[in-house]
Amino acid sequence: MIIASILDQAKLTEAQQLLQRMRWVDGRQTAGSIAANVKDNSQADLSTRDGANLARFLMTAIGSNPDFQAAALPKKVSTLRISKTPIGGTYGRHFDNAIMSSRDGFMKTDLSFTLLLSQPDTYTDGALSIDHAHG
Repeated sequence: MIIASILDQAKLTEAQQLLQRMRWVDGRQTAGSIAANVKDNSQADLSTRDGANLARFLMTAIGSNPDFQAAALPKKVSTLRISKTPIGGTYGRHFDNAIMSSRDGFMKTDLSFTLLLSQPDTYTDGALSIDHAHG
């Protein structure tokens, strides 16, 4: 399912400005044991003040979107992962972890989502690809 209205242009611009202030760490730090073998990207450090501000900003936008709420019916949402993949980097074929960290420790996850913060015409490779049982 694609929900195209999570961030309007003003909020997307604000998110991109917040991203400029992020401290980035090796993305394998948050990957499960299998995904770590195919993950070569960077993860925003959300433990910093700027990171917490960005996570709060994005969670507010996601949580207030009626389409997301209706489609997901979330009782609880895990901690966000904000990633970027540099030129030459990759995040190969993997399964998202079924157990993720949350404010209360750990939780089983039933749904994963990707919120793209760049327009497709701003990159030349690395488009999101989702494999599923229906092709």
